Amino acid sequence: MAVSNTGLHARLEAMYSTWASLRPTSPQSDFDALGTFFAEHCTAWLMSMREWNKPSIGRQAVTDFVRENNQIYHFEDRQVLSSATSADGRTVVCEMKNRLNVMGHSLNDSYETAIATFDAEGLIKEFKVYCCRSHLMVVVQAVTGLGPYDKEHGREEWE
Repeated sequence: MAVSNTGLHARLEAMYSTWASLRPTSPQSDFDALGTFFAEHCTAWLMSMREWNKPSIGRQAVTDFVRENNQIYHFEDRQVLSSATSADGRTVVCEMKNRLNVMGHSLNDSYETAIATFDAEGLIKEFKVYCCRSHLMVVVQAVTGLGPYDKEHGREEWE
């Protein structure tokens, strides 16, 4: 099944709509629905490229990662600022401005850029998120007392 460039943008939007609907109390089936947008043997850097050496490999790893991190933060709002398609038509780049809920605190102006490369069936085979998560960690540390800005804990623990 070949998917057009417009169709790939729509697939990425549908994936993000599904992701944005997830909450800590969502059933496993909702997280599994997110996984259907990813190829079985995909590679995804869902936190940021700072964790370049720790991608989620495979559809199940993607859903597990999102479920685990959804306990810390989830989307409240997502605004697409721009998007483009690569010359070969297989990769969509999407720049976003998000509002996140981080452990019960609303965090505005969380910018990120996602790069999704699709296979011939229209499934995401590679997914990269580029962003800074420092502002999330500040909230997590304020709530839990633990984090990379805590003098008691070394940065290595958080890298």
